Amino acid sequence: FNRKKCLEYTKYKTDKAVYKGLAELVKAEIIARGPADNLWFINPLIVFNGDRVTFAKTYVRKKTLAAQKKEEAEKRQLSLGFDEQ
Repeated sequence: FNRKKCLEYTKYKTDKAVYKGLAELVKAEIIARGPADNLWFINPLIVFNGDRVTFAKTYVRKKTLAAQKKEEAEKRQLSLGFDEQ
């Protein structure tokens, strides 16, 4: 990230708006701070335009056996025991 080039490109007169924009992008998890003040990382799950984004949005984590048993037990507790026909 080059602050001077950013100011020139955006035609801002001060750094305040630039840093406010960077802070908002960090808060939205679009970018992340790097190890240096002028280094930023872009979140590929947000910006990438391809199959990886689709995969990330449609990924469903499999339940563990213990979680499945717990869910079934909770359903039985809420049931009155009548079979619906």
